[in-house]
Amino acid sequence: MQLGRLDEAEAELERALAGLARLGQDRGAHALIIRNNLAAGRLLKGEVRRAESDFAELAALQRERAGSTPALAATLSNRGRCLLLLGRIEEAAALTEEALGIAIRQLGEDNIEVAHHRLQLAEIALARGEPDDAEGKLDRATEALAARLPAEHPARVRAELLRLRLAAARGEPDAAAGLLALAERHADARQPQLLSTSASALLEVAALERDPGAASAHARRAYELLRAGRGDGHWETARAALELARLLAAHDRAKARDLLESALPALESQLGPEHPWSAAARELLAGLSRDGAAPGSDDRAAAGPRAR
Repeated sequence: MQLGRLDEAEAELERALAGLARLGQDRGAHALIIRNNLAAGRLLKGEVRRAESDFAELAALQRERAGSTPALAATLSNRGRCLLLLGRIEEAAALTEEALGIAIRQLGEDNIEVAHHRLQLAEIALARGEPDDAEGKLDRATEALAARLPAEHPARVRAELLRLRLAAARGEPDAAAGLLALAERHADARQPQLLSTSASALLEVAALERDPGAASAHARRAYELLRAGRGDGHWETARAALELARLLAAHDRAKARDLLESALPALESQLGPEHPWSAAARELLAGLSRDGAAPGSDDRAAAGPRAR
């Protein structure tokens, strides 16, 4: 969905919520649905910090109104997703574990929502540096997802990406080829989730690639895909710009500086100025603004954590 349409939808939802507030119904069932849609739309737009705050407020209202319901579990998981993106891994894990417990009690082990929560826990485990735990959780999630969803459903593609990221983390020789195949399969996707998966796969390949020219080509492709599909102001586009700038810093300082100057506002506003990617962008930009070699231009770790 285009950013302008998301903005229009948000404005309509805000008006509807204000109307309910005037009637004293801003904590009722309809208001909770509107709040959920507002938070989800903001997350889709890339406003991760704002969405996290929205989901936190929504969860508190849901607990007050109905206790531990599947709707609360979904909200907790969505907030956990935001926290994972913000780098607050332990908080993300706690909320997603709670969501999983509620879903199992209320819906049963075989429900598709349980599989979605397990997939997120697998991603969290890999972010913690626990590949074996991640693989175990991913196996359980994948089995359930495969039984209920088509192969190209965003959740299954997300699971496929995670499987390939695990392979890459273990140094498996076919990981890069698998990531490239996944990226190309969804490079023309209209769904934002599939486009993000394609770009993430390309950034993973760029991080694995030993040839700087090839690495830059993969990062540039990810950046171009996200610019076209997400827009310049989205944190995912900014994250790709950061990776591309780091790769270009040694031989095209002007281009790298332009990329960072466009990326830093989105990273700081949507992920926070304290986020590792925001800090990495500021550090690299400061180095490029001085004479001499750019800091971290020969060190991939300098650009912060790898793309998820």
